[in-house]
Amino acid sequence: DFEVVTLMVIDDMKQGFPCAFFICSRIDSETVGSFINCVKERVGILQPSVFMSDMADLFYNGWLSVMHRVEKRLYCTWHVDRAWQNNLSKINNKQKRPEVYKKLRTLLEETDEETYLKLLPSIIQSLCKNEDTKVFGEYFNKYYGNCYTQWAYCFRKNAGIKANMHLERIHRTIKHLYLKGKTVKRLDKLIHAIMQMTQQKLFDRLTVLEKGKLTTKMKELRFRHKTSMTLNTDLIVQNNDTSWEVASSNG
Repeated sequence: DFEVVTLMVIDDMKQGFPCAFFICSRIDSETVGSFINCVKERVGILQPSVFMSDMADLFYNGWLSVMHRVEKRLYCTWHVDRAWQNNLSKINNKQKRPEVYKKLRTLLEETDEETYLKLLPSIIQSLCKNEDTKVFGEYFNKYYGNCYTQWAYCFRKNAGIKANMHLERIHRTIKHLYLKGKTVKRLDKLIHAIMQMTQQKLFDRLTVLEKGKLTTKMKELRFRHKTSMTLNTDLIVQNNDTSWEVASSNG
């Protein structure tokens, strides 16, 4: 069986764009490193501020064998969520599974660090104390209890990336639009589907560049910029060469 690894970037329009694909029957740090080295030979050294992948170290280790260390290494929410759902079967009482999953999603999506750091040990303790959820609690604590800065929303607020949305969209596009929802065993059909999708993405990008596209993010940025032009300068205090404090104009 073959696996597909996608190297995706967030472009200047804040959209996810798949720029390289790696199809191989063996995915480990060595083969991923070879893939990244091919990318390096084409475009040179890349220095992203954020590297996002699933929880397996092999992708990041493969990256480090060729490229430089990044400021933030994050886990893709899509993969984290899928792993949680796949392991809910460790909970004996089926009625408790939705309740536990809801708690985990609340924890995941909490944006306040102080609140999060109170919730995490509390949830782990409650899971491990209950006989029905003990096995799942031990699993969660082992694989997620010490690496929470890599998957919790509150530690990625300024990362400027929502790769899970882009990844899920690409997975769905390949599977349902180009593969018609079927499992494809022939490699040539998979490559054809990937090439079709990439061609369409390139065409869409060229169309946007030609006609212009005002995304929600860009609209928000322009609105904020316009608002900032009318701010009372007395509300702005410069701390140093790189930071300022701006008081709310609403008081």
